[in-house]
Amino acid sequence: MGRIGLIYFLALVVAVLIGLIRLSPPPTALQRAECTERAPGRGPAPQWRSVTLPSRCGSTGGPVSGPVTFRMTFDATGRDGAGAPWAVYVSNSPDGLRVAVNGHDLGQPRPTGGSSTQAQTVPTLVTVPVALLRDGDNQIELTVRPWVYPIDRLGMVSVGPEVGLRPVYEWRMLLLSWMPQVTLALVCVLAAVMFTIWTARREERSYLLFGMILCCIAFSGIQMVPVDAARIPGMMRLGNVGGVWVLSLGLPLAHYITGGRPPLPMRAYLAVPVLTVLAAPTLPPPLVLIMTKWVILPYVAAGWVAIGLTLLRGAFRADRLSLHLVAGTMIVWMIVVCMDIAGFILNDPAYPLFRNWCVIALVVLVVGGVLVARFVATLRAVDDFAVVLQRRIAETEAELHDSLMRQYAQERASILERERERLMRDLHDGVSGRLVSTLATCELRGAEFHDVADSLRSTLTDLRLVIASLEDVGDDLALMLITFRDQLSQPLRRLGVTLAAHLAEMPPVSGLRPASVLQIFRILQEAVLNAARHSGATVVRLDAQPLPDEHGVRLTVSDTGKGGAADKPGSWGLANMRHRAATLGAPLTIMSDANGTRVILDLPLHIAAPPEVAPPVGLR
Repeated sequence: MGRIGLIYFLALVVAVLIGLIRLSPPPTALQRAECTERAPGRGPAPQWRSVTLPSRCGSTGGPVSGPVTFRMTFDATGRDGAGAPWAVYVSNSPDGLRVAVNGHDLGQPRPTGGSSTQAQTVPTLVTVPVALLRDGDNQIELTVRPWVYPIDRLGMVSVGPEVGLRPVYEWRMLLLSWMPQVTLALVCVLAAVMFTIWTARREERSYLLFGMILCCIAFSGIQMVPVDAARIPGMMRLGNVGGVWVLSLGLPLAHYITGGRPPLPMRAYLAVPVLTVLAAPTLPPPLVLIMTKWVILPYVAAGWVAIGLTLLRGAFRADRLSLHLVAGTMIVWMIVVCMDIAGFILNDPAYPLFRNWCVIALVVLVVGGVLVARFVATLRAVDDFAVVLQRRIAETEAELHDSLMRQYAQERASILERERERLMRDLHDGVSGRLVSTLATCELRGAEFHDVADSLRSTLTDLRLVIASLEDVGDDLALMLITFRDQLSQPLRRLGVTLAAHLAEMPPVSGLRPASVLQIFRILQEAVLNAARHSGATVVRLDAQPLPDEHGVRLTVSDTGKGGAADKPGSWGLANMRHRAATLGAPLTIMSDANGTRVILDLPLHIAAPPEVAPPVGLR
């Protein structure tokens, strides 16, 4: 709330500071002034009345149909004898101003900017030839052509040496002519920016409305163009009603800026401006004055009050700093407009109407800046949303990839399971059955087939281990070891050896695929059968326990026999065991002495093995 209060406090300070700007009257040699309205039907002879100097000269008020002449007297005694020129300075230049000195018509000094209040604030400086001046009293006549309002007021009129009046004229010309032109250039550029933004965001009507308002401000600036108003009076009058269009478009714009919608359709807001455009160039001045008093002025007053209330209500309701900034700027503008109107009505000779253009530039910059900032914020939000969208797309693609991989894994597992079952049935019913039948035949034939029977038993044991390795054990190493024990128990009993298995609780081991399981079976089979055949022990022990710090599982095959297990020439058993362990990434340790032999296999928690079936190309 502190920042909001500061904004409105600064708005009041700025309005007061602008109100303190004054234009000091230049030095003058005028002694007295009087004016008359030379209008038909106003009496048999011109009626002159006195005018106080240096206050603004004006008629008796009300519209007139003829020209108005101001007659002034000044003393040129003591002028520079070297012939330094004098000049007549008029702070406001009504339409059709003509200057005459001592009965010599100096003509119309410059084309006016049209019949408008703002155009008539442009100053005029007319050089008076020294030859026309005389010692003592001199007379100057200023004739103006009124339009509708009693705007035949000349403002500050001064007569004196040109060297003293020209700096005042040039300074006021700078403020009242060039400053509006710079403001209009800014307005045109910003209007192009607003229309460009609107073409990219057509749903945002605030940019279109503000662009149209800027075009109306620029069109009203046509009254500042130095052309003869008599040639295109209708265009000049249309320029004067540009403010009504600005007001009418500003009403819905205030609702759009505050985030709401106008309560009335657009055609309701444009009714008065359209009526003004139709009436201004065509109706006679008296009717235009009546319409201005009883339609335009009440409409303008009510409209600006409505705009101010809409902005204030929207700013405090939305509690947005940008809206408070716009509302504070509009307050400054309305205060300055009231000051200008009061100065014009009270005939203040030092009131500077140019400050209205300063505040117009301020309002245009603030409102345009807020709208551009809103557009930039929208672009930034779009960019942020694009980044979020890209991230979500990447996450969705990753989830889809994972889902497809899981689906592929399930399909692959299902295919492998069916293949394992088929292979197991074929081996069991085919090769295994034939081996059992051949073994039974050899046993019936007697001792001469004993060696053949032993070979068949070994082959049958190997085949059964192959079949057992095809079973899906998941990550359960204990289930695999139990299967191994069951397959080796019967062959070991024929050798008079018992296989004692001691299995502790073990962590899951991933990667127990058939190829890996068969490698483990081969290592354990070699170790157990070597102990059964060569150690002389009657019991072979198989232990399984987890390694410390969850580094894996240790499998130990041990006996209490005579030891002596070592690599021998022509024997590849231990070398094959080490090779198989290396393919599993599992260290193998063989320790043998007089107290027995121990074969230690340290399996990792994840056994890496090449995939049995490559994934699809898009999922690799």
